[in-house]
Amino acid sequence: MSENLAILVGGVEYDNLSNLDCCRHDIEVVRDLLKATGRFSSIKSLLNKNSADLKDSIRNSLENISSANEVFFYYTGHGFLNDGEFYFCAKDFNSNFPNKSGLSNTDLHTLIRGIKSETVIKIIDSCASGVNLIKSDIHPLKREEKFNNFIQIASCLDSQSSLTGTPLSEFTEAFIKAILSKESGQVYYHDIIANLRDYFLDNPYQTPHFVSQSTGREIFANDGSVFNVFRNKMEMDNQNIESAIFEPPGEEEIKESILGKLKQLDEKFANKEKAQSFIDNFQTSLESAINLDSFLPTFFDLEKSTSDDYKYIENPKPICRILQNQTRYDNFVEANYEKIRLRRPLAMEAVLGPEYETTYDLTLNCSLSRVVFQIDLIPKFKSIKKMSEVILFAPSLDKCFIFDAIKLHPLMDWEEFQEEFENSNWRWYQLEWNKSPKLIIDNCLNTLITNAKKHLQKVSRIKFLTPD
Repeated sequence: MSENLAILVGGVEYDNLSNLDCCRHDIEVVRDLLKATGRFSSIKSLLNKNSADLKDSIRNSLENISSANEVFFYYTGHGFLNDGEFYFCAKDFNSNFPNKSGLSNTDLHTLIRGIKSETVIKIIDSCASGVNLIKSDIHPLKREEKFNNFIQIASCLDSQSSLTGTPLSEFTEAFIKAILSKESGQVYYHDIIANLRDYFLDNPYQTPHFVSQSTGREIFANDGSVFNVFRNKMEMDNQNIESAIFEPPGEEEIKESILGKLKQLDEKFANKEKAQSFIDNFQTSLESAINLDSFLPTFFDLEKSTSDDYKYIENPKPICRILQNQTRYDNFVEANYEKIRLRRPLAMEAVLGPEYETTYDLTLNCSLSRVVFQIDLIPKFKSIKKMSEVILFAPSLDKCFIFDAIKLHPLMDWEEFQEEFENSNWRWYQLEWNKSPKLIIDNCLNTLITNAKKHLQKVSRIKFLTPD
């Protein structure tokens, strides 16, 4: 009889990337959910594995299994995108060697293809996870790959970041709520997808990506009631957190606990010199990497500029909203937005309701310099638009928030380009000061080069890029 197998992979601690504490809780809760269904004969949890161990562990999980009814794969952790290929970042991930130090989507499919599975389910909670699998999402897997039914649910588009949270990451929490919303009757994967679409409907910064080659009747749970115990446990955990009665410690114990916690936090904080050095080295490394590229100089001249404040950032809305939702111990960067009620005739308001306008204000309060870095690709040919990459650094005591946007500038006059950055699609990252920014630098470099090549391909009508 065919089995249902589940493999859960979580990246909590990294050698070269920021740690993700919430991913440990993600794995625990998803494991509990799968157990509650009673459908899975094997559930393997793989946490903090280096690349070699991760690949071996997946192979071992599938060893001696010739066929399966369903293979369920869940990942929560850092993701990396390079030339259209998505990589699951292992503990030792190094963007210089993504195939060696990570697990590519292609390699994962190869491992799963080792068994004949009726249904393959992939849930990916990671930045840049929403990639197309081949040329089209319509038929993502060929028949000979032995996947009769395939569903992939990714937490965001390939140009977006997937938000962390406490105690769960935002997408995994939404995934759980989507499952628990049906209290009786069969819970279908396609119903879960529909609920997730609604959950993120008004979120312009994180849009889940779905790939489906299936019948639409693939079942996650035979009856929603199997999660009643799980629901009660979650409610009790919340109540215990809010109402648990603790025996009050003595005054000395309180002081020691507070001192220990404050010292622990201070060890993570950067001083001004360390923060400025981080920003300067980031910019120097990115500029050097761009200068090493042999393709762009044929078509563009490179110019760079910096700014000591945010006054020329044309679209601060997404940055303000993201920073407002992050835990910060300081006000180094002030990110405010205010909803103002507009004045209009009472008769019109009575019919249409009140109208509001939201204003956004992004201000640097601390004394760091060069917090905005702009790279301009100046075209050598009139038919090519100017392209700019803007990188904004929003420092905090324990980490740096990094925002990245690409903009094309059409000619306004024979020698003048339009400069506004309205409608910029900001990607964002957060990194502790003592972690290497190499992965983020590589992402920024790949974003600029890929967009430049796409523009050249569109203008020249010469296809030289692999379709996404």
